[in-house]
Amino acid sequence: MLPHPKPKTFRSKPYRIWLRDQHCEACQSCMGVSGHHESAIGGKGMGMKVSDKCCVPLCYVCHATVHRIGSRSFWGPDYPRLAKIAKKWWKQYQRQKTLWGNKKEKKENDNEL
Repeated sequence: MLPHPKPKTFRSKPYRIWLRDQHCEACQSCMGVSGHHESAIGGKGMGMKVSDKCCVPLCYVCHATVHRIGSRSFWGPDYPRLAKIAKKWWKQYQRQKTLWGNKKEKKENDNEL
């Protein structure tokens, strides 16, 4: 039996850098924000990474809390809306990227690790 190739996970370094300049989705802080890959909406499995399109900006305090208590407990009633929240951030990035033009994006490939 031949092994199945792993599906390629979408990665965008420019998007992850852009997320760091946004406010925390949970507490609105602008300090120490990074992208949290939400595995609940990203289809994570054994040996698979979550797509960058499933990132939500969180400050370091909220990010650590999500990992400590779990997504369902952290997000509470907003948990079912996580996919829409992540999609909102991705669309906002795409709109701003269009305004910047594609010169910057040609240099920084949107599918690099």
